[in-house]
Amino acid sequence: MESNRLIEFVEDQKQIIQGLIELAEKQFEALQQDNLEQLATITREQEARLNALPWLGTDSGSLNHYINQVYLTAGDKNRLDSLLTEMQVSYQQLYELTILNRFVLKNALKHSKNMINLLEGSPSPIYGSQGQKKAEPLGIMNTVI
Repeated sequence: MESNRLIEFVEDQKQIIQGLIELAEKQFEALQQDNLEQLATITREQEARLNALPWLGTDSGSLNHYINQVYLTAGDKNRLDSLLTEMQVSYQQLYELTILNRFVLKNALKHSKNMINLLEGSPSPIYGSQGQKKAEPLGIMNTVI
């Protein structure tokens, strides 16, 4: 593998990661707006871009393997080092956005579960002073029809 191909390979991966970052930011906005259609569209786009990463990997094999085999001029080495540093920052940014989106999703699911429990009158996990379970609360929704 020549140095130009190696640099192109890293640049391609960097662009995919940048695209994933943009999608993660859009995903956060969709979660805030409770826009399920947009969320589904974004998820499909993320999946397509994630599928492109392994393709790049199989196309060129292990990046470290090729870095060790390629003679890099000083300029190419500096460019590659710069790209790898940028990718490291991008991966960290993507990781943080993913954690934030997971947190928002978990809280939304927890809130939904609490609302369903309120409506259905789920069993209370609270025990009385004698160690006996307290009476189950009645739901605010009449389920007898």
